[in-house]
Amino acid sequence: MSDYKKVLANVFSYSTCEEEEQQQRSILILLVGLTAFAGLIHSIIYTMFGVSEAIVAIIIYIGFSLFNLTLYYFSKSYILFRNIQLVAILLFPTLTHVLNGGFEQSSVVVLAAMLSPLGALMFHTPKAARVFFYFFILTILLSTLLDIFTPSTQFSIPKEIRMVFYFFNIVAITSISFFLLLKFVMDNEKFKQLLKAKNVELLEEKQRVEETLTELKRTQSQLIQHEKLASLGQLTAGIAHEIKNPLNFVNNFSELSIEMIDEVFEELEKPDPKEALENITLLLQDVKTNLQKVYKHGTRADRIVKSMLMHSRGSTGQKVPTALNSLISENVTLSFHSMRANKNPYNVSLDINLDENIGLVLVIAEDFSRVIINLCNNAFDAMREKLSHTQGYSPKLSITTSMANNQVNIQVADNGPGIPDDIKDKILQPFFTTKKGTEGTGLGLSITHDIIKVHDGEIEIESIEGEGATFTISIPAIN
Repeated sequence: MSDYKKVLANVFSYSTCEEEEQQQRSILILLVGLTAFAGLIHSIIYTMFGVSEAIVAIIIYIGFSLFNLTLYYFSKSYILFRNIQLVAILLFPTLTHVLNGGFEQSSVVVLAAMLSPLGALMFHTPKAARVFFYFFILTILLSTLLDIFTPSTQFSIPKEIRMVFYFFNIVAITSISFFLLLKFVMDNEKFKQLLKAKNVELLEEKQRVEETLTELKRTQSQLIQHEKLASLGQLTAGIAHEIKNPLNFVNNFSELSIEMIDEVFEELEKPDPKEALENITLLLQDVKTNLQKVYKHGTRADRIVKSMLMHSRGSTGQKVPTALNSLISENVTLSFHSMRANKNPYNVSLDINLDENIGLVLVIAEDFSRVIINLCNNAFDAMREKLSHTQGYSPKLSITTSMANNQVNIQVADNGPGIPDDIKDKILQPFFTTKKGTEGTGLGLSITHDIIKVHDGEIEIESIEGEGATFTISIPAIN
């Protein structure tokens, strides 16, 4: 912005306005000052020629304008300044007629003509400017009619003097208008160049921001994948240990059944069919029992493997009707056995209460499995910490499902150390973790929160420090 605009903006306290508003106010103040100055020169020359009577209307306008500028300086009200100046501009032609004996007696008519565009500049909208212009033309017309039908009775200004003033007024006012317009055009051009440079700078900055955003998304994707792999790695040890148990049962009962089948063949070779039949029947019953146990433990191993695969594979992104209670039960068990198989295992009382009225629920099974496992893993970690420094403490994890108002509610509650009040509003933020070193990435609960939002659900956290924490998930039920 030009120096004169800065000075005016500081003096009249509008430096905080928008650039366009500042420019308009500066030009108007400058024009009011210049017209007042032109009127002052006009009056001095009139006085030098001995027709001081002709300056009365001009002096009134000058005084009115200076008073208005002073009022604006102290009141800081631009609207009040504008309205007062508009009244002065509208009344100036009539005032000139009354005090000077008509337009024909004074070259001040040129000054009056200059005031019309000055008044129009004070409006922000073309409609308001046009209305003002029509009023101004009306006052000029009325004064002209008075000139025609009312004889001059006050004084007469010599024609030579009037012609000299007409010439100098037109030259002076035209020069002022031209240079102000030129200044306005130059400022606008400078502003356009500055705006163009700013646009180029903003475009470059936008490109840099987009590149940074792309890099952040790539990094976020890598970190999320790292969190998934870390969680999968933690589960793998538990899965391997857990699968080993049913596989041992399968192997043992299979080996035992093979021995019993051999005994059956031996019995078939005995000469006494009746005795052989009785022994074979008993052996086959034992084989059947063994096979039932093989099936039971094989099914258990298969369920564990399926849960592991569900947790490890990528999400399809499709919500499908899913037996929510089964999904929760399997993943709670998966997390529990993972904890038991990893370092520092401890005994936890599991209290699982699942509402049988909850049937199929629309969820992305792979993603929702991560929600349950993340919450259970965090609960086990928190209770392990409390167990390390609390005598007589019995860890307990409660998982409850219920239906209310067409919403499925899932509660995961532990009796661990709880969540301190000063971090309750931070634990769902990405990368926030209370775990030491490289034990946690701070993405588990953040991912959990995002998955719940994808399911149009909510998560609420209640905690009493030292007594435990409860995470309540609410998701829509199938209508």
